[in-house]
Amino acid sequence: PEKTTTMAHDMWFSSFKSMFDEALDNYDISGWKIKRMPNNVDTDRRALEAGRRKGWPFRLHNGRAKFECPWCRKKWTSAYTTIVWRANWNAGVIQINIEEQGCQRCNRMGKVSVIDEEHIKFALDWMCQWLLEVFYGIRNEENSSSDDEPDEEKKITDPHDCGRCNAGKKGTCKKCNLIFRQQMVFVNNQRRR
Repeated sequence: PEKTTTMAHDMWFSSFKSMFDEALDNYDISGWKIKRMPNNVDTDRRALEAGRRKGWPFRLHNGRAKFECPWCRKKWTSAYTTIVWRANWNAGVIQINIEEQGCQRCNRMGKVSVIDEEHIKFALDWMCQWLLEVFYGIRNEENSSSDDEPDEEKKITDPHDCGRCNAGKKGTCKKCNLIFRQQMVFVNNQRRR
């Protein structure tokens, strides 16, 4: 199973890497290279915030991806796949990580096996806009951070399994954060009655 997990991990990264330079060219950005985020980088929100203060700003992006459990081979699609980007100006490096999600069959962590080209291009487009804003001071006024999900995904109302969402446990999943905020509002309203 470990070999399959590594292969799947390499497949998604290879896809991002193969489209990375073209995305930068579209925005006339140069001098950056993309790397997989090292395993020793903590992607918990607090750790990412601390890293920002040390010269590694970060960005979170929700996308759609297909997962596979390396243990029981269950496959599923998630519209709430958390992609974590962080970048360092001095090193000219952008690091990427895609958070795991738990398998509903065996409760082990599944990894991304496939991301469609359209979703990779969309994520890279937002990454470039983020780079322009953070490192070059150029902001696209027509977009807001809430626009970084395709229209089709805005309509999705299926529940998200926050209990098995690795990003949700780390405070970086946009869907889990929204659900947790809604639950807190509900609880606070119940207490006031």
